[in-house]
Amino acid sequence: MNWISIPAIAFALSALAGCATSASPSVVGGCNSELGQSAVGQAVTPDLLEKTRAATGSQTARALRPDDVITMEYNSERINLRVDQGGIVTALYCG
Repeated sequence: MNWISIPAIAFALSALAGCATSASPSVVGGCNSELGQSAVGQAVTPDLLEKTRAATGSQTARALRPDDVITMEYNSERINLRVDQGGIVTALYCG
């Protein structure tokens, strides 16, 4: 095999890899935030957290209030519920 063609093949394969389809931004790891959208607008409770965790296929769930100090590590198996000052879920996302 010609040594010049090896880099050309590697480049072509990497270019094709960029064309591959990827999962929806709401589906990450084992977490699918679209399946938990019914939680938006509800008061956060331990029961709602558990139901949302199970519905989204996540391993863990947490409620994030406006003044909470949170860790920033990314966890593809976790569902995060954003909660307003009144304790109402305003959004949810995986990570």
